[in-house]
Amino acid sequence: MSEWPVRVRAGLADEQGRSAELETMAGGERSRPDGGRTDDAAVETAEEAKEPAEADINELCRDMFSKMATYLTGELTATSEDYKLLENMNKLTSLKYLEMKDIAINISRNLKDLNQKYMWLIFVFEDAGLQPYLDQINAIEEQVAALEQAAYKLDAYSKKLDLEGEPRYPLLELKRSLLGEVFPDTCWCLAGMTARATGEGNFFGSTPDAEWEEYKTGAKKAPIQTYVLGANNQETLKYFQDADGCELAENITYLGRKGVFTGSSGLQVAYLSGTESLSEPVPGYSFSPKDVSSLRTMLCSAPQFKGVDILLTSPWPKNHIVLQESAQHATRFIALADVGNPEKKKYLYAFSIVPMKLMDAAELVKQPPDVTENPYRKLGKEASVGKQVPAPECYLALAKGGLSDDHVLILPIGHYQSVVELSTEVVEEVEKYKATLRRFFKSRGKRCVLFERNYKSHHLQLQVIPVPLSCCATGDIKDAFITQAQEQQIELLEIPEHSDIKQIAQPGAAYFYVELDTGEKLFHRIKKNFPLQFGREVLASEAILNIPDKSDWRQCHISKEEEETLARRFRKDFEPFDFTGDD
Repeated sequence: MSEWPVRVRAGLADEQGRSAELETMAGGERSRPDGGRTDDAAVETAEEAKEPAEADINELCRDMFSKMATYLTGELTATSEDYKLLENMNKLTSLKYLEMKDIAINISRNLKDLNQKYMWLIFVFEDAGLQPYLDQINAIEEQVAALEQAAYKLDAYSKKLDLEGEPRYPLLELKRSLLGEVFPDTCWCLAGMTARATGEGNFFGSTPDAEWEEYKTGAKKAPIQTYVLGANNQETLKYFQDADGCELAENITYLGRKGVFTGSSGLQVAYLSGTESLSEPVPGYSFSPKDVSSLRTMLCSAPQFKGVDILLTSPWPKNHIVLQESAQHATRFIALADVGNPEKKKYLYAFSIVPMKLMDAAELVKQPPDVTENPYRKLGKEASVGKQVPAPECYLALAKGGLSDDHVLILPIGHYQSVVELSTEVVEEVEKYKATLRRFFKSRGKRCVLFERNYKSHHLQLQVIPVPLSCCATGDIKDAFITQAQEQQIELLEIPEHSDIKQIAQPGAAYFYVELDTGEKLFHRIKKNFPLQFGREVLASEAILNIPDKSDWRQCHISKEEEETLARRFRKDFEPFDFTGDD
């Protein structure tokens, strides 16, 4: 008997407890819950439940996996692109970091250079920076006010001289009482030289040698820097041992037979020591017409020369060429008497002067109200003026008590205190001498060391000492200077390669300076005390020349004949290199 399909609909009882509805279909009838029957036409045909076709499931799965793969591929692609973007960003960041590293290195290097320059600026201006110049402006205002007081003090001092008589050292006593108080730094140069050029008087007067020894030994000291002219009689010639100028005692300097003193302001003072002599041979305490002509040629050969601001002589200069020239600008002649003279003649002259080089042409030729005609113009018409020839700015001389037979000095003809104060023309010639000497000594198997001590030496002396190549290397010389400087607590610094000493030291500043044959330079700013023989001591040490007994030039005395022999020998050896005769 076949079984009829039965469709059962079951439902869970709801909250009111209703039971599930059951329908039973058999034959062509359908039972109802109320016991009734339905018609066959109304019988719902039941179909046999079938399982989905396998092909349909596979297709659905395939479609699902395909879409899932597409989705995952998209996600992975997006993630990969994000990683690529991050990779590119990292590479770019890495490059930026490298650029920043280079920038940082450059900044660090520049900061180091700036710091070094800043330290050098501090070093350069720690003693003589901009502030002192500003202070000088304020000081000028104070000095103008003090000038009136100085006049009262001078008058009082003159009266004191009348009562007490002439002091033994009138110039030094005068400056101690007056200029040392009122003008401690600005008028010493003119005061010293003007007071010396007083007629036929002389600096030493009738002072006993014992009192002068007190100045030479340092028991007494001139209160401010004093410059003097040379001897004008046989008796005082013994005090001036070096005709080219030297330090007589602390703060007392002999300028030399003739020359030009150039101050830091540009003021030029020409001078002639002694009395005028027209006979030959010229005494050691006199100057000749040749000396006058030589001085004039030296001055006139300088580019853009206008004239000198002051000319100092002992006698009244009747035969000086300056009196025979055509009128160019006004010249004031001043004759001064001895300090404290019983006739009460004028022995001190104070004035304000602008250096000629700083004046324009119109201002220079402007005539003052009290000007008179030149009384020597007639002599000028009769005088014959020779052809001007170029004059040298410097010359070589063998050092007194040299470390070797060819130890030489480069000396300027004009009076300059240090390399810092040299004019451009003189610097050029000094550099030419330095280069020539290097070639000369190299041809003889030697290297040369140059040094300058601008301390207690008021005329430039550039020392040039040859050192045989077999003795040591340049580095050994440099190390010897640095080592001995450290032992004596001297701060010896190396100057930057392209720096010049004029960038480091101000005019008037005391310093010690060394230049090696490689161009390396060592510098020390002298603030207090400094060993005068330091440069010689280093070069004479065992590490270099090994002649320690010659560290002091005063222990290296030789006879006059030996000096002349060495000078002739050096002149002959140097002749092939001498450039002074090229013109």
